[in-house]
Amino acid sequence: MDENIKKIIKAKDHISIFKNMEDRDIERIVQNVNFIQYEPDEVIIKEGDNSKEIFLLVSGICEVLYHGKVVATIHENEPFGEFAPITHQKRKATIIAKTDVKVISFRLNISLLENTLQGFSILYKNFSDELIKKLEASNKR
Repeated sequence: MDENIKKIIKAKDHISIFKNMEDRDIERIVQNVNFIQYEPDEVIIKEGDNSKEIFLLVSGICEVLYHGKVVATIHENEPFGEFAPITHQKRKATIIAKTDVKVISFRLNISLLENTLQGFSILYKNFSDELIKKLEASNKR
């Protein structure tokens, strides 16, 4: 097993989208794991991009911009960029490092997810929970 995937599995209890998932399921769907550092004001995701990576903020703070306006803040242990890969759409917002930032980036084996949906219902539930949290946070503004 890839060492970086082992690190994700070890930290899965702190990664909301992998909560309650079996280690073997995470190993099957997670691909291309990278640990990346960004400096303040560096763009991590650009609105309109077709990129497919999902990110987990390990340290630092990021801002979410929609049409150039700050609409949210991302804090440590929060995932971001998770919806474009599963919806097959372009990025809806720009994510910028507000401080020095460390992230884990990875891709999901989407074709495996789509072909074996029943086996990954926990992951889809976790994605839904994450979406609800983000919607509730935006409604409070």
